Amino acid sequence: MIRRWFPNARIVADRFHVVRVLLTAFMDLCRQIAPVVKSHCGHLALLRSAPERLKPEQLRRLQDLEQYPALAALHQRMHALK
Repeated sequence: MIRRWFPNARIVADRFHVVRVLLTAFMDLCRQIAPVVKSHCGHLALLRSAPERLKPEQLRRLQDLEQYPALAALHQRMHALK
């Protein structure tokens, strides 16, 4: 439809949209790895936050997910990309 109505339009991917797509994919993968994350919005918020910005109490809550080692690796990797 876009090509039909806007034949000269250029497709642009900016950093915001790339990060948004990556974050959505990351959150979906986290939900698959750790089923407890699906029903706990607090854990999702912690995973979206950069580790260096978390308060000590938040870091303790994030440690609840240590039983999922793949999740910790994904969390570190995702924030290394930013």
